[in-house]
Amino acid sequence: MPVGDQPNQHVGAMLHGLREQAGVTQAEIAEGVGIDQSYISRIERGSRPASDRIIRYYAKRFGAADLLASLVDIARQARYPLEGDAATFVSEAPPDGSTVACGATFTKTWTIRNSGSIPWQGRRLRRIGPTTGPWTLASARFTPIADTEPGETVSISVRIHTPQMETAAVAQWKMVDKDDLLYFPDRYSVGLALYVLVGHGF
Repeated sequence: MPVGDQPNQHVGAMLHGLREQAGVTQAEIAEGVGIDQSYISRIERGSRPASDRIIRYYAKRFGAADLLASLVDIARQARYPLEGDAATFVSEAPPDGSTVACGATFTKTWTIRNSGSIPWQGRRLRRIGPTTGPWTLASARFTPIADTEPGETVSISVRIHTPQMETAAVAQWKMVDKDDLLYFPDRYSVGLALYVLVGHGF
């Protein structure tokens, strides 16, 4: 299984997740691309960078062009992390594992602390992965983060629409700048995550 949150590891983990979710083996990917399976394995573990050809293949096969393009941009630029930049989770509401009705709308709020020495200015959350779909928790792609001085806390709220079918649903957000680059490419691998049970009978 892929581990870590270095840029190549983050990209590899997402490629791994797309393939696993679709029930496709690494051998099938290797055959489709025309390379050795061991190379696909190293890419998904994050020990090798994903080439443009590999990215395009996964994007086309699994219908994830938007997600993969963003991950490639993240992996190939090294603006961050900033020395002294840090964040600490404080609280969330509603708590993870809550049950919400099918076809409902609710607001998820996280409170985090700027626990570093750098003011946060012009930052935002970016939804990782698809923002709509029959089994997806729908939301806006970006959510602004109010400017936050070191030592201060900030609450960030995202409006969520649940799917019409009963499911266990997960969504993930990461802090990015105006150019969609991760502020913390080497930390906080989960980011701000949401896990809910949609419907009844769980």
